[in-house]
Amino acid sequence: MDASCIGAASGICMEQPGGFTTQGMSQCTSAETEVWDGHLNRAYKARMAEITPDQKTALREAQRAWIAFRDADCGLQYQMFIDGTMRSNIYTGCMLEMTARRALALRDLGGM
Repeated sequence: MDASCIGAASGICMEQPGGFTTQGMSQCTSAETEVWDGHLNRAYKARMAEITPDQKTALREAQRAWIAFRDADCGLQYQMFIDGTMRSNIYTGCMLEMTARRALALRDLGGM
């Protein structure tokens, strides 16, 4: 699994009836984000099980900072489109992209 997979499931979902409405796109993207969040959580737990106590502290701090950054950055993108009908899709797309990329980064952390 690599970055080329990001958006694949939501793309298939959007091809289904109702999937290409604003609400449908947001739901499809959110559903895929949940899958990537599961990958992220499994990768995080796997890394935590393999590293030293000092590395665990550093990873925990980095992950907390990343979550805050992701939420703030996607929130900013939402605010930039606050008057548009696509603001929710901009937000869910941001959450998908950032969550998936972090899951892959955690999976590959330290060349493990």
